[in-house]
Amino acid sequence: MSTNLFDHATSELSQDAALCWLAQWAEADNGAVNPLLHRLGKAFLERIYTLHGREMPAVSRVQVRRQAEHIDILLVVDGQTAICIEDKRGSREHSGQLQRYRAAVEAMGYSPDRILLVYVQTWDQGSFEDVLRAGFQVVERKDLTGLLDAYKTWGGENAIATDFHDHLCGLDGEFACYRERPPAEWDHFCWMGFYSELRKRMGEGGWFHASNPAGGFYGFAWGMEGQPEGPEPYLQLEHRKLCFKIDARDDADPRRVRAEWAQRIRDAAGAEGLAVRKPDRWGLGKTMTVQIYDGEYLQLDAEGRLDLEATLSVLQSASSVMRRCCGATPPVCS
Repeated sequence: MSTNLFDHATSELSQDAALCWLAQWAEADNGAVNPLLHRLGKAFLERIYTLHGREMPAVSRVQVRRQAEHIDILLVVDGQTAICIEDKRGSREHSGQLQRYRAAVEAMGYSPDRILLVYVQTWDQGSFEDVLRAGFQVVERKDLTGLLDAYKTWGGENAIATDFHDHLCGLDGEFACYRERPPAEWDHFCWMGFYSELRKRMGEGGWFHASNPAGGFYGFAWGMEGQPEGPEPYLQLEHRKLCFKIDARDDADPRRVRAEWAQRIRDAAGAEGLAVRKPDRWGLGKTMTVQIYDGEYLQLDAEGRLDLEATLSVLQSASSVMRRCCGATPPVCS
């Protein structure tokens, strides 16, 4: 029976080690040790430079530092360029850590044109907007598998590289499980993969995990139009429930706002031919569900699996309802 190193090395620290190992192969002297791993290491660094719109120089030495100023990985290329890597495996940025790491590298004396900020995520993530806003460029799982695919086509057979490749491809399968399983059997990987596909196809939105006493759920929110004032309407999937919601902001009378928007959405849904119903229980707060799609938005094929195109059609109709309320034109899913 074959086994994979990364079935056992499951922590972010183990992934840090794999990325450090990969980067150090880019050192010039390693070309004589193992030309294909050297080529792979250079390709990894080149991907980072390319994401920042820069051309990678000839590389002689790569100094690897771990947990310097709490930074996961700091690569110093030929003593001149600092590559700051925040490495994630399912968790996400928090507590202003990216801004702190950027400031820490600047405090080391590197000028802005000598700093490359990188955010590696090997799971799916609901949104990278805050990461990009912090000045970090994102290396996703698909970027790493692309590099390792190329290594294999060159004839590379290193066991660590092969295990890392197979591990990442295995994650692809985990997050794509929504395509094969009936929705009643979806686990958190299925929901995350489904929501990631929605974000890609719809060109907006983001997913998240919401905690509650019942164990929480994975949700997907989209449709915020950035209203200059007043309540902000938006749509949210809560597993198999499609909710029409509002952010009441600082309105002093949430009951009035809730009633007003429940009627507006009901009228707009009727004009779009979409059935809605009131929630089983009215909430009262800053964010409120005011209507729920009265049906199953997850459309299935003859075998009981997800029909993505038909599902997108339902979601686009829901988007049309909200934009009708706001007087905007609905987008077309790609």
